[in-house]
Amino acid sequence: MKRALLVIAKVPAAGETKTRLTPYMSPDVAAGAYEALLRDALEVASSVDGVEKLVLYSPAGAKGYFHTIAPGFRLLAQEGATLGQRLDRAILSLLDSGFDHVVIVSSDTPLLTPSIIVEGFSAWIASTSSWVRHSTAGSTWWGRGGC
Repeated sequence: MKRALLVIAKVPAAGETKTRLTPYMSPDVAAGAYEALLRDALEVASSVDGVEKLVLYSPAGAKGYFHTIAPGFRLLAQEGATLGQRLDRAILSLLDSGFDHVVIVSSDTPLLTPSIIVEGFSAWIASTSSWVRHSTAGSTWWGRGGC
């Protein structure tokens, strides 16, 4: 069974990432906080065995940045006007290229652990749906697979 673990990410940039935190901290500090969360998520994802690891990144010109901070990950540029469109295009592309399951994780989820990701993939065993919603440790995870 071919499985893909897709980490959604964007380049940390002052005034563009974690903007809801800027009433409490400077835009530079908020961007730094996001970068720390992103690096943690990539480290967690890299420790999950038996899956192909991918970063769905934005903006399109940021491939070099993600190549540097996510070695060993396949990089896919986000395509689409909305987050929903970008996720749908990436997921369908992966399913069309032969993956059986795709689990999506956010790049800024501090409670993410390898076991949570493994539980997300395991949820497919009990499901006959093409979409699986898995909640654990106060977070909700979504995955999609071919039926």
